[in-house]
Amino acid sequence: MGPGKTLPMQAFMAWMSGTGVSIFSILITGMILMTPAKTIMSVQQTFAPLERAGKGGSGAKLDLTMQKAVFVAINVAGILFGIYRLSIMGLLPTTSSDWLAFIPAKRYVEFSG
Repeated sequence: MGPGKTLPMQAFMAWMSGTGVSIFSILITGMILMTPAKTIMSVQQTFAPLERAGKGGSGAKLDLTMQKAVFVAINVAGILFGIYRLSIMGLLPTTSSDWLAFIPAKRYVEFSG
């Protein structure tokens, strides 16, 4: 439930920070991207107490694959929201004009005048 609760809060914070490129909106967007990434990296530690406590403490492990998949999917949704936020702010190179530095200059064979 933890990642599902943070998504609406992060969406509200993103809405309050606006779509302009300022230090506050960039920091909020960085937080929106980093929190789910760190959470995905610690899936095993998050579910370890639940796996150990499986079946009344008899030592048998519970199969929490589906719960882990949902947990990761919710966090991936958070990362996608952060990428969408970067796109709205204009910080992702999504247009052809963003790549003009890599287009070679036109060389003219003839000159008049």
